[in-house]
Amino acid sequence: MYPGPEGLSVFFRDITDRKKAEEALLKAEKLAITGKLAATIAHEINNPLESVINLLYLARRSAADGTRTQYYLQTAEQEINRVAHIARQTLGFYRDSTLPVRVHISDLLDDVVLVYRSRLESRRIEVRQEFAAKQPVVALKGELHQVFCNLLANAIDAMESGGILRVCTEETNGGGTSGVRVVVADTGSGILAQIMPKVFEPFFTTKRAIGTGLGLWVVRQIVENHGGTVEIQSNTAPENHGTTVSVFLPFTSAKLPQPQSLATMARVM
Repeated sequence: MYPGPEGLSVFFRDITDRKKAEEALLKAEKLAITGKLAATIAHEINNPLESVINLLYLARRSAADGTRTQYYLQTAEQEINRVAHIARQTLGFYRDSTLPVRVHISDLLDDVVLVYRSRLESRRIEVRQEFAAKQPVVALKGELHQVFCNLLANAIDAMESGGILRVCTEETNGGGTSGVRVVVADTGSGILAQIMPKVFEPFFTTKRAIGTGLGLWVVRQIVENHGGTVEIQSNTAPENHGTTVSVFLPFTSAKLPQPQSLATMARVM
């Protein structure tokens, strides 16, 4: 508003685009700060992780072959290696140099469920696995492991008083592309309809005390980088409440190099 000799002049201007740009800039700044913090933490934990890996290796070598103790130690070693790999990725913008491999999704999901077995039992959550997909997908195994760990962790957090967790796979077509569909369904409290559009946004979380708001955002980034899609349906009604996450992964993706072509390239070079 501007006063003038003949009265008060009022001007209106739509600043929607400017507000959206400011919000995008704020999110980018938050991600940059989070990256710096994560790199600092990764640097501090990398050395003790290496020590734990060596100790687990020595303990596994000391255990008798074929025992459950050796199996548990081997699983623990694999998980610590995965944590160390994530730390190296974070530190100094380390890029994943692992080549895509053929991954059997059912075996991968078995490993993820085993990792969360103690949490599932403590929450009295019944796990129902239905694996119909047999053909492997070409993918970065570590990244897919992270995807399904995030989804199972969310499902467990949603079922504080117990419930049923369904993990299913099937071979299907998504938009004319053949691949594997993975469904992770829980009988938890569900997600309110008004916040469903925000669930994939970075830093948005309903778990105020323990949530970072990056879990589903990371899931979507990884799945889309593999040429796949993620869909979420949820219900908060007193009956049939819960959340279902559907992940589609193509058998092969144009966004990822193929193992055969990479091996050929390595021989030529």
